[in-house]
Amino acid sequence: MKAIGYSTIQLQNQISISFLPIIIIGVVMGGLLGYFFTNPMLSILLSSAGVKRLDFIVHFPIILMVCAGILILAYIVSMFVSRRIKKISAYGLLAE
Repeated sequence: MKAIGYSTIQLQNQISISFLPIIIIGVVMGGLLGYFFTNPMLSILLSSAGVKRLDFIVHFPIILMVCAGILILAYIVSMFVSRRIKKISAYGLLAE
């Protein structure tokens, strides 16, 4: 693709966007599980310390902000990982 004129940043964006569907599925599943199962899981984890019932208030907008932050962080990390494309040149590919 670099040989036909795509720039490095365009290729990095294509690679990063190709990871987004799986990341979105994971973030949505994690957000839903976190929203519904925070209190039961903390209750189980803290039962040895004497905490039997827990009633934390989990606000949905905060969960959405955390999920959005994870999504943005995953995109940035995938852009960082795909920066090795800069070293690839069309001439080098044709010379091999």
